[in-house]
Amino acid sequence: MADEKEGASRKVVTAIYLLLLAGGLSLYIIWGLRYGSWNIFDINNIAIYAFFFTMVGGGATGMLLYGRKQEIL
Repeated sequence: MADEKEGASRKVVTAIYLLLLAGGLSLYIIWGLRYGSWNIFDINNIAIYAFFFTMVGGGATGMLLYGRKQEIL
């Protein structure tokens, strides 16, 4: 019973990290298409790329930590 709850909560956390990763990538694509700025080192758009890196970095880290099934030693 406890394993089922833990597995369900793990899936929810994994889904949140996946949404964070997808949101960061879509933010980059939409911003690039809308404003024609694909250079992440452009000082004029540094704030949007700070959000992009934070979202993608957090999502990727979370997916690496929670995406795999936990092994019991």
